[in-house]
Amino acid sequence: MLFDTHAHYDDEAFDPDRELLLESLPQRGVALVLNPGCDLDSSRKAVSYAAAYPHVYAAVGIHPENCAGFVPADIDVLRELARQPKVAAIGEIGLDYYWAENPPRKLQQQVLRAQLALARALRLPVIFHDREAHGDSLAIVREFPDVTGVFHCFSGSPEMARELLDLGWYLGFDGPVTYKNARRAPEVAAVTPLDRMLIETDSPYMTPVPHRGERNDSAYVRLVAEKLAVVRERAAARGRTLQYGIRLHVIVRETEEEAWAAADRLIAHLDDDTIAQAQKIFARMDSAGQARMSALHHGSRDNLRIAPNLWAGVGLVRGGAGTALVGNPQQVAERIREYQALGISNFIFSGYPHLEEAHRFAELVMPLLPLENGASSKARSVNTGPFGETIGGDKRPVRQVSAS
Repeated sequence: MLFDTHAHYDDEAFDPDRELLLESLPQRGVALVLNPGCDLDSSRKAVSYAAAYPHVYAAVGIHPENCAGFVPADIDVLRELARQPKVAAIGEIGLDYYWAENPPRKLQQQVLRAQLALARALRLPVIFHDREAHGDSLAIVREFPDVTGVFHCFSGSPEMARELLDLGWYLGFDGPVTYKNARRAPEVAAVTPLDRMLIETDSPYMTPVPHRGERNDSAYVRLVAEKLAVVRERAAARGRTLQYGIRLHVIVRETEEEAWAAADRLIAHLDDDTIAQAQKIFARMDSAGQARMSALHHGSRDNLRIAPNLWAGVGLVRGGAGTALVGNPQQVAERIREYQALGISNFIFSGYPHLEEAHRFAELVMPLLPLENGASSKARSVNTGPFGETIGGDKRPVRQVSAS
């Protein structure tokens, strides 16, 4: 018998047959279901399903996508709902930076902290939603060391997974682990102990293979469990270990003001037509990474500072790595240490012009970094080219230097 630890039976997709489906789950091999709320209304519905069906339990909370109208009195409502006998957690709560139209990040963080404080007061675990917000999610859960629970549909790195496991959290896995192009979820599953792994469906969404595209329900949680078993068996047989790196540009100066001025000068001569042409070309690329890079700035100069000391200006016309660390030496070193804390062990830095920025980085930043790494004895392949960068544009040189 299986336990689906995350399903949304309040969703309108279940309106035609909700009662019949919930009643049938024990006969289909599902012993227990946890239905989290995403706002006050769905939380009330989750509580009502828990009261009506012996195998259904509830969680109550406000999802980050639904927090725009939050008022402090909402916490009082959640507190009363959480006192119902079959409410097992506070959730679904968290941070979601994926959609531009989502509530502002500051508001999401405010509502998240309020609900984590409620969970602490009630001594309940939480169901945490983290989408494209890994750094802030980690930072905020560290503020509440006595609150744990599950990171639902975990999408972070194996290194982030290890940190959460060390903090006492569980990790949730659902349909995407079965997808053909899944990479990160199987890697995380390979390093997660069985007793810290929760299986879930996120019904009616995230339907696992071979039913992808259909409405999901808790009976499909079996497919998630089977895929996880295969992943762990293969990883154990191969004895694989993983390392992660990051590619960034660096613009470092003695002062932060000088660094940002240098960043502005770097794109000062780009006109809007050139930027639009580059973004049009990048949009044709079959690359999820490039799509995410372009989504950071949407082809506009107006929103290039995307995080503390992180600038997306390079990505206006350059394919691939388009972000730069910008700041004084202490700020750049601190950002690098934050990446290291997330499990990044390899860094590839560059700048414009390359040689000048390399000298500045070596002189200003490297003395501030921990560099006590032992030399690797592994044989390394030599990249003999071709060298260059992907620049968005159809313009070609009319005359080659070698022809002169």
